[in-house]
Amino acid sequence: MKDEETSMTGASFKVSYPIRFRDLDVLGHVNNAVYFTYMEMARIEYYRYLTGKKSLEAFDLILAHISCDYLKPLTLRDTVEISVWPTEIGNTSFTLEYEIRRKGSRKPAAKGRSVMVMYDYEKNVKKSIPGHLRRVLEREAEAAK
Repeated sequence: MKDEETSMTGASFKVSYPIRFRDLDVLGHVNNAVYFTYMEMARIEYYRYLTGKKSLEAFDLILAHISCDYLKPLTLRDTVEISVWPTEIGNTSFTLEYEIRRKGSRKPAAKGRSVMVMYDYEKNVKKSIPGHLRRVLEREAEAAK
């Protein structure tokens, strides 16, 4: 989306997008399924930021779990801001936490969590987190505490 903004502020990576009419449900609120798309967009940009990988074909991870807690509605007049940071790092997987908020608001509209698994698509097996990525994730997780 060409209207996106990305930034690294403090301990979290932030991406902003204007809310589109197609994001809304019949009540004029952002549809609950769209929050998962917002997390996906932030996750992709964050992984690009961490690894320098630009093409999706170069990505070597899969989504194993995702959840979202809805706290406040968002509407068409809002710009959504998604913050993302790592919290847990295992041997082959890591957890990302998200806060979705109206840009400029201190209170989140939703909070999410995903578990990402490093994956070798040629062999169709999970793989260890590469050392350089592990170090970056650990540094980011420590800064988020």
